[in-house]
Amino acid sequence: MTVQANDRFNESGRAYDVITPALDTLLDTHLIDARDFCDTWMTSCWRGYIASWKIVDGELLLWKLRVPSELQWIDAPKELKAKILVLSGSSKFPVFADWFTGDFIIGLGERYPSGFAFGLYEIERIFTIRNGLVHRERRRRRIARPWIDMLRR
Repeated sequence: MTVQANDRFNESGRAYDVITPALDTLLDTHLIDARDFCDTWMTSCWRGYIASWKIVDGELLLWKLRVPSELQWIDAPKELKAKILVLSGSSKFPVFADWFTGDFIIGLGERYPSGFAFGLYEIERIFTIRNGLVHRERRRRRIARPWIDMLRR
């Protein structure tokens, strides 16, 4: 399996890889395929988009949306953004992700190849989200230190 292009979580001027494709919940529910809005397709981004996320005042926000175009990433077409705005009941970006309930997981540190589509990270930061609101935050070690040492050899 090709490791997929991760969504991005932005905090304090830094960007982290997101493991949870939270926008898929909204798109899948309404049978929308973001690839229909792209002029190219990449095997490293079968979803057809990369979303940027932030948490502000305890709310998960879809901040930005990009799609592949030839060999670069560009701002999503206005037609795709308009569909997301209508489905979410929002009038503009950033969009409050009230459709999402579950663990929103951020990878910390180096990404290691694996059979997992978004890669494995030594440590994960996990936000438990209910209808777009953060209810809990925690961290967990995903890969034991001896495995990290072995992977780096």
